[in-house]
Formats: sequence, structure tokens, C-alpha cells
Amino acid sequence: MIKLQINDKEFNIVNSYEELTLGQYIDIINVSESKVSNSIDNDIKIISALSNNKEELNSILWDFNTEEFDELKEEFKWVEDNADVLNGFKSLEPKESLEIEGKKYGIISNYNKMSMGEIVSFESLMKSASSDFHRLEIAFGILLRPIEDGKLVKFTEDIFLEVVKNKYKINMMEIYSTLSFFLSGDKISTIKNTKRFSIQKD
Repeated sequence: MIKLQINDKEFNIVNSYEELTLGQYIDIINVSESKVSNSIDNDIKIISALSNNKEELNSILWDFNTEEFDELKEEFKWVEDNADVLNGFKSLEPKESLEIEGKKYGIISNYNKMSMGEIVSFESLMKSASSDFHRLEIAFGILLRPIEDGKLVKFTEDIFLEVVKNKYKINMMEIYSTLSFFLSGDKISTIKNTKRFSIQKD
């Protein structure tokens, strides 16, 4: 973590992909995928996204002169060199559960175990051109569920929105392997049979 002091303001800024939250990573991707051709605007948005107060830092950085900004930008070269780090995150063992601010969440790690309603919701959100959600955000909101009475809470729009709010509270490397595996279209096989029904033919 870097502490950036600008006049009387102090900003905490992450200094590696290991420190990045899922929300910050999504913000960086959104900047990279935007059609804005102004590289300075992109650089300011990316540096600000790494901060604990991105709106305020974004505003302040526009007052920097070119020399100051170029010097500051050198500290964030690591953002561009991400391929090896992300491949390392992909190879991590997907988690079955995790805690966010003391609350336990389960992770659906098998596409085949999702209900028809969950699959339709996921695919509809992914295909919606008007959706403000990034595909990683959508997968996160659908795969992560609060645990109550030892069971995963059923998927609803409210639960989805509740989960998505946690994207800045979870370290990216904790969930990245699960999200990338799921979005790649692969299926995680399960050994035990958990079907709720049986069919008998005479």
C-alpha cells in the first residue's frame, strides 16, 4: 500500500495486484475498455481507481503539471504488466466460502448446480446491452450467496445487488479463479449426487 500525500490530503493507494479489490479491478477494466482516446484521462482514472477516495483524487490529479504527473505515473507501471499475475490467480484453488466483514458467504462453484432461474438471470444480464454491470461483477453477484442457517440463500435480485455492493470489500485474488473459471464456460465436476429428485420406471 502506498500513502500518497498531496498538500494536506492523504490517499491510500494499492501497490500490487495482490492488494487490489475486485471492484478496483473492474474499474480498471472499464477504463481500459472505454472508447475514450485521451490517454491522460485514462491514466488519471486508473490511478484514481486504485485509491481509497477515487473521486477526490481524480479531481486533484487534473491540477498536476505534466512533469509531476509523469513522475507519479511511474509508480503504477505494474498495472500494465498483469498477464503473469492474473494467470497465477487463475491457478488458485477456487474457494467454497469466504467471509466479508464477518458475514459468511458460500460460493457456487458448479454451473450445473445452478437452478434454471439462476441460469436465465445470469445469461440475461450478460447479454443485456443496457446493463451497467461488468461481466465479472455479474458472475460475482450470482455465484456468491449469503449463508443463513447453514444454507445458501436463494438467488433474488435483492440478494444479487447486496452481494455486488461487496466488490470493494473483497480481495480480487480470493475470488478471481472462481469467476474466471465460471466465465470461461468450463464446468466443475462434483462427485456426490445432490439431486432433489429421483425417477423410477416400472
